[in-house]
Amino acid sequence: MGNQFDNKASHCLFIGDRNLAKVIAQDEREIMEIGGSFDAIANRMDSITEDAQQSRSFPYNLDSKVRVISYVTTRGMQECPFNRNCRIGDYLGWNEDVKIESKKTGKKLTVNSGTAHLAREHHLLEKDNEYSISAREFYESFM
Repeated sequence: MGNQFDNKASHCLFIGDRNLAKVIAQDEREIMEIGGSFDAIANRMDSITEDAQQSRSFPYNLDSKVRVISYVTTRGMQECPFNRNCRIGDYLGWNEDVKIESKKTGKKLTVNSGTAHLAREHHLLEKDNEYSISAREFYESFM
């Protein structure tokens, strides 16, 4: 696959029918406007995922902003749509999903080590699926 974006690497598509360059450009503009960073978003996603992985009871309040609804592992690994050789931790993919809800806005979102990887390494926040969020909305809802 190399370094070419494969939107269809996920059964739910990573960005729907949108243009990749436009999706990334819009989120980068929002990051600049709010004075945020993709690293901060990725770190928050990783922190939520790691906490949920350790929990044995759902749902629960993670903090004053986030309610963790569920944590599941999938039967197969999801590879990075940009490069199937991207490493996420010790693996060439990810297989967990954490469903969360913003206590402030009510926004529901699914995050995992892959959504964090996409944000940190590729400046991509997914669109038009259960992982869908904009940079501004993530900050307003989950930071």
